[in-house]
Amino acid sequence: MTAVAWVVFILLQIIWLPVSLVGAALVGFRQVQVSSRLGVSQTAIEVINGRATMEAFGVGAHPASARLARVLPNTSTLGLYLALFPLRVARFVAGKPIVYPLTDPGERVAATNLVP
Repeated sequence: MTAVAWVVFILLQIIWLPVSLVGAALVGFRQVQVSSRLGVSQTAIEVINGRATMEAFGVGAHPASARLARVLPNTSTLGLYLALFPLRVARFVAGKPIVYPLTDPGERVAATNLVP
């Protein structure tokens, strides 16, 4: 199923690219502009985004981070969803994350080793 997930991911990523870019721009704008205006750390919001993403993908148990990300003004969970949608579909097809987010370094090596 991992090979099928890769095919689905690549095709969907190509089709979904404009929407992913809008999502990434939304996250980036909020992170840079709103964090600057509020005088808060952009690094801290990256940690929250990473943990909320792990929660959404079922990789780690971070429900508090996911709830926090939904209410913070300097991030956009909608933008994260739009940017990561192809990965979520690939995760559904494969039954596990294939590229991101991965927590075990061994998974990362296996996921990036595409040579048969």
